[in-house]
Amino acid sequence: MLESAYPLYHIMKVQGDNKGILDKHFYHKENIEKSAYMLINNDALKANENLISQIEDFFSNQYDYFD
Repeated sequence: MLESAYPLYHIMKVQGDNKGILDKHFYHKENIEKSAYMLINNDALKANENLISQIEDFFSNQYDYFD
């Protein structure tokens, strides 16, 4: 899933198709060093302000290389 989300974002940005649709509906964050990409629905973020830190904490606890 993550492999498909990253190219989709860049294709839409570069080509301008549906410009801003991902920015409007999704929060996106990447960590190139750790080959990680996060795409979160903005409605889910509004419902849980701590969602990003919860996801980051989960991956840090689950995988040693995310520390």
